[in-house]
Amino acid sequence: MDSAALDKVLDEIGYVSREELEEERKLREEERKLLEEKLKAREEERKLLEEELKALEEGRKKSVAGLYGMGVAPEAISTALGMTFSEVVANLLECLAAQPKDSGQGS
Repeated sequence: MDSAALDKVLDEIGYVSREELEEERKLREEERKLLEEKLKAREEERKLLEEELKALEEGRKKSVAGLYGMGVAPEAISTALGMTFSEVVANLLECLAAQPKDSGQGS
């Protein structure tokens, strides 16, 4: 049985033709590609947001250190920056740990 005859038989018993199946496959492939593009765009957006969040967090850490360096109490820093006291203390400890150690102890 040739291709055209098979398509006719399949069409008569309610099945779709090979052309219709191929067309459906192509549509599904196009949909898959569009979804992949959307996913890639969202991944890029997520990366940008993570970078922005990291920059904001670094700015906040600098603010904590700067305010503390000016003599502002951690409780006041907490209130001013909308952070918990624990977050302020953790940031200060992190800043202290990052400072170079003084190697000349006692002259």
